[in-house]
Amino acid sequence: VSQGNEVRIGQNGELLVNGEQIFPVVIYHCSWASMCEEGLEDIAQNGFTELFGGAEKWWLEGTPPDIKKITSYLDTAHRHGLGVFVMVRRGLYFKSYKEFREQPDLEALGQVISALKDHPALWGWYFADEPQAEWKERLSSVYQFIKKEDPHHIAWFCNYPPRNIAKFLDLSDVAAFDCYPIPNRGVFQVAEWTDKAMRYANGKRPVWFVPQANYCHEDREPTPAEAHCMSYLGIIHGAKGLVYYVYKPMYEPLWLELGTLAREMKELAPVLFSTDIKQEVSIKPEGSPIHLLQKEYKGKTYLITVNAENTQVDVSFNLHGLTSSSKIKVLFEERMISAGEGSFTDSFQGFASHVYEINF
Repeated sequence: VSQGNEVRIGQNGELLVNGEQIFPVVIYHCSWASMCEEGLEDIAQNGFTELFGGAEKWWLEGTPPDIKKITSYLDTAHRHGLGVFVMVRRGLYFKSYKEFREQPDLEALGQVISALKDHPALWGWYFADEPQAEWKERLSSVYQFIKKEDPHHIAWFCNYPPRNIAKFLDLSDVAAFDCYPIPNRGVFQVAEWTDKAMRYANGKRPVWFVPQANYCHEDREPTPAEAHCMSYLGIIHGAKGLVYYVYKPMYEPLWLELGTLAREMKELAPVLFSTDIKQEVSIKPEGSPIHLLQKEYKGKTYLITVNAENTQVDVSFNLHGLTSSSKIKVLFEERMISAGEGSFTDSFQGFASHVYEINF
């Protein structure tokens, strides 16, 4: 029996950490080679509870893993209440930055797993990134090895594009994908790709979405409003986790917005993991850019909504059973909305979200 955490995927696609439901909101690339105490404290204070511990130079050119340094890093993360997904991808496959190993270095991986698997900060293993089809045999051997050596934590990787989820579905505990549409495409691509990911996962794995939080296409980072919209589009279309790429955005307002999103997702977690219900809401005018997810939790109805365009829009939500005595609270905004008979109206700024808690 593991002396550390028991981390697994629950029946509703939720992450379970020692039996507790978690909606993972993760930040990428927090390397123990460069991350200090202040950096981990910064992550925790900004609302995150999970991160990636990067180790990109492990085992390259014969360099063995520095278990002492990694353990110290995990100790620090644990003091700040942070769970860590440990990256072990590059050293498994590469002799150097340009040369593949003939076989994954499972011996070195086994040493790392044995040393770290009982650490209280460990949540899982990240063992590949955007793999190609020819990697399938390698991925299978690594995944099976990790699950054999440590059955108490999840093992996973990120796919690009979403169709690769179908190729590798049985080789990862999570169906993760990334989508970086800013500025060349648009936030609407997140909705399209999350829908595709959900189809490829086919209910067999929870979908985790990796939103863009960097200069992926060199021109610019997403604005805080774009990052906000992409995050809500992901969860509305079915994502059960958000993994922001990358720590730390150059633009301080974007970093602060990611913290706001992390806190909102944590508060919404019980609602997001509640049973899906058939949507009973219609939106007018038809063709509006509002995306919507309807949930029920503890006798209340929740409408999670976001405007996928950068223009203001006024809409009416029509919902059977709504009366003038119904109470509609807008979460995270400290305001209430008055309902009419069967409907209520609200205004959305560009890329804005509203989460409605309705008590009939």
